[in-house]
Amino acid sequence: VDNYRFLLDCGWNHHFDLEDLERLKAVAPTVQAVLLSYPDINHLGALPYAMNYLGLSCPIYATTPVHTMGQFFLYDAYEARRNQGTFTTFTLDDVDQVFDTITRIKYFQTVNLPGVGIAITAFPAGHMLGGSVWRITKGGENIVYAVDFNHRREWHLNSCALDTLTWPSILITDATAISRPSIKYRDTIRQLLAAVQATLDRRGNALVLTDTAGRSFEILHALDQFAGILSKNSNYRFFFVGSCTQAVVDTVKTLVDFLSDNLQAQINEHKATPLRFQNITIAQSLDAVYSHACPKVVITASMDLEAGFSRRLFASWADNTNNSIIFTCRPDSGTLGSLVVDSENRPETAEILIGTRVELEGDELEVYRAEQRIASERTRKASVGGATEDVTLDATMEESDSDDEGNKLDQNQQRHDLMAYLPNKTKSTQRRNNAVFPEYNETTTLHWDDYGVIVDMSRYRLDVIAESNAQADQQDSVIMDAREDSDAILSTLSQLDKPTKVETETITVAINCEVHSFDLEGKTDGESMRRILEHVKPRNLVLVQGVSEELEAFLNFCKSKLGIERIGTPAFGAPMEITSGTNIFQVKLREALVSGLQLQSTGDFQVAWVDGIMAKGRDGYEPENGNSNLIDMDEGVPELDVDPEPEPHNVVFVGDLRLSDFKRILIDAGYSAQFNRGMLVVNDTVAIVKRSGGLTLDGPLCEEYLAIRNILYNQFAIA
Repeated sequence: VDNYRFLLDCGWNHHFDLEDLERLKAVAPTVQAVLLSYPDINHLGALPYAMNYLGLSCPIYATTPVHTMGQFFLYDAYEARRNQGTFTTFTLDDVDQVFDTITRIKYFQTVNLPGVGIAITAFPAGHMLGGSVWRITKGGENIVYAVDFNHRREWHLNSCALDTLTWPSILITDATAISRPSIKYRDTIRQLLAAVQATLDRRGNALVLTDTAGRSFEILHALDQFAGILSKNSNYRFFFVGSCTQAVVDTVKTLVDFLSDNLQAQINEHKATPLRFQNITIAQSLDAVYSHACPKVVITASMDLEAGFSRRLFASWADNTNNSIIFTCRPDSGTLGSLVVDSENRPETAEILIGTRVELEGDELEVYRAEQRIASERTRKASVGGATEDVTLDATMEESDSDDEGNKLDQNQQRHDLMAYLPNKTKSTQRRNNAVFPEYNETTTLHWDDYGVIVDMSRYRLDVIAESNAQADQQDSVIMDAREDSDAILSTLSQLDKPTKVETETITVAINCEVHSFDLEGKTDGESMRRILEHVKPRNLVLVQGVSEELEAFLNFCKSKLGIERIGTPAFGAPMEITSGTNIFQVKLREALVSGLQLQSTGDFQVAWVDGIMAKGRDGYEPENGNSNLIDMDEGVPELDVDPEPEPHNVVFVGDLRLSDFKRILIDAGYSAQFNRGMLVVNDTVAIVKRSGGLTLDGPLCEEYLAIRNILYNQFAIA
């Protein structure tokens, strides 16, 4: 945008193939701002690698949920692939370093980029928590970036706000929705629950595949309610398993501002926390799943079955005809998930590589310890060498300043390894103040084992003074619980730093289980896409994220019905230029014309119809003080004067009239208004219908009809 380069999302697929980033490698150093739309791997998965290895160094903007949940997506992906095998594409430190630099913004918050005159604004997009439609504004021109949005309102998300961003210069959206059929969301949820119920009735296990912290909340809500109904008469268990599941569930409760209006109302009115999922067990390992022999339902990531808990459970459950695998989204092509979900080409068996991370033992552990000792010794020598050189230099300078010191420290006093400030020196001035560090003392030596410093747990235990016997007993029990919790935490942390390796095993799995696939991606469909574009009316359209079989028919629709000037469908990695120019003319209104305008309020603006005659602008003036450097800004600007005989014109409607908004206006005015078969019926007399060409008022010509029409004109019409 005017030589200011944006990167719209920085996604990757679940293969994490470096060859896919070759095009990004060429442009990453020139990017000046990154806008993130969603927190999943497909929209920000390449961000840590690009920032650390491709030269991407610029401000990054995202909403708070995209920032927070995006970290969980990457944490989970890293942990899953680390347990599957060697994974060095990025580390958790890379993820933390990148996300610390992200600028978090709220919906509808306008951010002015410094020094370029460009403003960016995030609008709700649906689909995932914090999902954004981005508007880039420059000099009155708007560029809207809206991919994977959802026009439907869901349980925990509002619908997208794309319908408010009308007449953009360029609309960038995805072509994946063109071929998606229109399916009722509630019907799909019913089919999902029916598949789970049938599996449990067969005494089988159901593996429900979703994502880490995006679409999973809708799935969890549906299954949580279902589990609450089943728990009354059965012993079925429901699990949400993942390396970050507890943190995900705890964090989503803090993002109230980004939840749907219905959920916010529940929280505000009833002081409730509707995201508890109290009928689902949150687990971070498969031990809890395997410990229950009863039929169970496990919700976990990811759809691709390439790594993580989903791959291990698939390998364990796929051969049983009573079990079922349920996909809630489409997996990436070329993955095990895409092979399993394809009912026509699904093989009878599949060879799967399973990786297990185990601790080093025996000779391998000794070799690892020796390597660590050598590396530690090299680091210590390098640091000590540099420190010795600095100390020697300081000592030489101090010796040159003072050859004799009258009062030296007694041998029994504490000595220091750096020079201390001695106020009783023979010299009258002190050249420099040196930092004081105590001398190394054997009594302060830290004791180490193979895994770090040995922790004395007694230093962290609470000492409680008992005020009474009852209070003492109660406090003792609390202290014991706290000690057990702290011991468990320290034990868990100590496991993280232990040396490990990955043992792999190739197994052949018979795919005998039932496989179901339901469209719960939370994206708009092709028919709704057409209606939205009819309303938004972009001047230029760019379709990304691939093409479909119906793309040609969709392009014809955009050209014939919408009158879009240019439509682009760039291939992967192909550049595309859409230059948008606007002719801006300046005119000055004379006072006589301005005083006669009948301004009417429309939203945040006041508008009026203007009829005038263009007149020549006045010549420049001579400055009274003779300062020729002053510039007359109005010199030569044409003026608009009053038209003595204006031509009649039709009534003009300004803004987007919603019948639901007009219903509230009529109720406030004392009328009875209600919807009936798509019409707004007022006082059982006047019917208001919204059509593509405008509004139609039907009813008998009476005072009530005229009054309602006047209310409508005063709100939305310019006479």
